[in-house]
Order: sequence, then structure tokens, then C-alpha cells
Amino acid sequence: MQVVNVHIVLLLFFQLPSSFGLSRTRSERLRALIFGEHVLAPLPPVDPLPSQAITTRTPIRRIAVIGERNSGTNFMFRFLTTNLDHTSYSFGDHFCQHKGCKPFNNSNPKHCYMRPQDGFETSEYLVSSFRNIAEHPYADALAVVMIRNPYDWAFSMHRNCWCYRRDIRALAPFEDIMTIEWRDNCPKPWLGEEVMGKCSSMMECRALKMINFFNMTKWAPNVEIVRHEDVISQEDSLAWLSRVADKYNLRMSTSYIQPVEKYKNWKRKRFDRDNTMATSPWFNSSVIENNATIKEYVMLINAKMNQAVESFAGYPQLLVKNIAPASSTVT
Repeated sequence: MQVVNVHIVLLLFFQLPSSFGLSRTRSERLRALIFGEHVLAPLPPVDPLPSQAITTRTPIRRIAVIGERNSGTNFMFRFLTTNLDHTSYSFGDHFCQHKGCKPFNNSNPKHCYMRPQDGFETSEYLVSSFRNIAEHPYADALAVVMIRNPYDWAFSMHRNCWCYRRDIRALAPFEDIMTIEWRDNCPKPWLGEEVMGKCSSMMECRALKMINFFNMTKWAPNVEIVRHEDVISQEDSLAWLSRVADKYNLRMSTSYIQPVEKYKNWKRKRFDRDNTMATSPWFNSSVIENNATIKEYVMLINAKMNQAVESFAGYPQLLVKNIAPASSTVT
């Protein structure tokens, strides 16, 4: 999704569609949602600037880690600040702050839409309009954007959406949080919005954020889109930072790259990679095959997500076998 702080509309949170009778089992209701009609809202195009378009770079001085909630931003921030030289770089989660990207409703800027100060894709910021990239306002800034596969992300959002009354949200059925309207706490100026809008579902908000992230490359010269899955292991994260350090000529704090085990600043918050991968439908297909409920949840995510955007991000739809509409017999 794009950078948005999203709130669930409180009045709609416990409201079920009128077509669902109390006599239906939860599985029948889920299948009605899965196989019902899904009309996805039209979205802006994914149109990033090809990475090879920039051949020379200005030395980096500022590094910001941004991304949707539950996508690994805390891990990445800690990983970079642990390994990169603090005398050479300033670190933060406000990529656009110095050019006017300000929080809305006390939201965290790293989860907001990213845009230049005076609009989207203006001639002042378009990378393609600069003959000398060193003159670009963001020439010395690196944005590290974290994204995560839609399945683990949706389940994490259900457990903790980092939104208003998140404890109550976590107690509601998964299908409720997937099908209710969400409210954007940030306007989308490139769509002509000057006030907050709404998303028909959490997955629509996700798609909007992801499009915004990908399209940052058109007006910011140094953007690294990082899939959570590509840095989930120590070996992968160390290899990733080694490549990025070479690409941007980043100065390390020590002679070797240090792994990070804790994904938040609190000592008790340790990342259990093995458990995460064992219980993830993305990494472990048996989670879907052996759990009928997870199978239905994955189907619901498939129905609600924007497949074009997810595919662009490298997240093809997970295939689910042997599931039928509510009116049919399940094999």
C-alpha cells in the first residue's frame, strides 16, 4: 500500500452485510465473501522510473526507512543504524519532512503517502527532468521502502493493526477486518484529494500505498524497495546490505556487517525466523493444505487484493485447491 495511516471506520466495524443470516456457519459466510462479486476500485498506474536511468549519484547524507505497518520497518531501521556510520548519515522515518511531507492526525510519517512538497510529479522534482542529478533536491537522500507479502501482512494487521482500538480489532473475525471500509488519514493529492478519503477494504489501501512507494522513483533519485522476505534471514540481510552499501558507497561503522536479532527496540522483542516461516502460508504451503480456515482466509485475501500491483511487487497469488462456493459440497 502506499504510505497512509489507516483507521477502520468504527461504525462499520461490527456491521455485517445484510445478506448474511445468523443460521449460516462461519465457513459458509466466508465462502460467500470469497465467491461473491468483487469490484476493485480503479487505481493510479504503477509507473516507476527504471533503476538504470540513474548512472551517477551524489554521496548519501540522509537515510529514511519507510513502509506500511507490519512490514519490517523497525527491523530495517535498527539494522541500518547498527551498521552504518552515524557521523556520515542522519537516520529517520521522515523522508519528505524537509520538503513538506508532514503527518496528518498525528500519524507516523513513515506510514504516510510520500510526495514532494508542492505536488506529485512536478517539474521541480521529476528525476527525468534533471540533466545533473546532483542538483535534485533529494540527491543526497536514500529512501529504504519495506514491503511484505499480502498474506502474512494481512494476518499481522489482524493481530495488531496499529490503529484506533487495535485490541478490539484483533478480537473480531479475520473476515471482518478484511471486508469493512477503512479510512485514510492522509489525502491523496495526486488524485485531487485535499481531505481524507476512504478505502473499500484494507487491501485497497495497501495497493494505493504500494503504488505510491513504487512511483517515488520518478521524483526521488535514490529509492530501494525491499521485500521483507528477501531480508528475513541473517544471511539474506547481510548480503542485501553489502550490495546496497556498494551501490551507494555507504560507509560502515565497523569492518564487518552485524546481524540484528531484535525487530523492535525492546529487549523482549526478538524475531523468530523459523517460527515465522513455519507458520506462514507464503513460505510453507502445508499451512494452507492442512488448515481449512487458513485456506479460506487465503482465498479471501486473493479476492480482495489487487493482483496487478501485488504481481509487480513480486507477490504472485497463492493457489488454493479443493474449495467450493458455500452452496456446493467441499471436496
